[in-house]
Formats: sequence, structure tokens, C-alpha cells
Amino acid sequence: MIKALHHQGLQVDNLEKALIRYRGLGFEAEKEFERADLFAKAAHIKYPSGGRLELWEFAGEHTDHQFIQNHTAFASDSLEEDLQEFLDNGHKIVIPITQGAVARYAFVQD
Repeated sequence: MIKALHHQGLQVDNLEKALIRYRGLGFEAEKEFERADLFAKAAHIKYPSGGRLELWEFAGEHTDHQFIQNHTAFASDSLEEDLQEFLDNGHKIVIPITQGAVARYAFVQD
């Protein structure tokens, strides 16, 4: 079952500048990581009273995973069941269940 909104993913032009800007707003960095396969670097940041963002900086203009650039992620206590429910309701899977830098995930599009 989906338990909560986990984070909102956003594309930024410059990750380092974005981190400075968001820290100035009170966000704290949780984890920074790189995805060489996507020519990208990213960071999870959180606001102390709640809420998370995942910031993505991509090198170049094209990526095979354009849907990652701006996305919404939900926390689930049963990823397989929730994924199947999305599929049953007409969404299509674009990334199967994968172990990521932060958690297991899957991407669907409506």
C-alpha cells in the first residue's frame, strides 16, 4: 500500500548551485550520488519539518530516461503490489523494479 509521498524529482541546471540555494531555504542534504549511465548527478534533500526533493543535473541535452528528470515518488510497504495496481489501472512500466542508490523503485507512466 502507498504510505506517503516520498519525494518530488526535479531537474536543475547546476546541482551545486541548487544545493546552495535550497540549503539557504532550510533544506539539508541526505545523499548525493552519480548515475554514469544517465550522465547525471543527483542529491536527495529534506526539509526538517518534512518533505524531500531529488535534484538531478544531466550532462548534455539528451538522456534515455527523460521521465526521470521530473517525477513524483511514493513510499510503499509493498512495491510489487502497488506496481501491479498501477499497471492494472492503465499505467505502463518504464523501469522495472530496481535497487537504486536510495531505495528499491520502479517507474511508471500514465
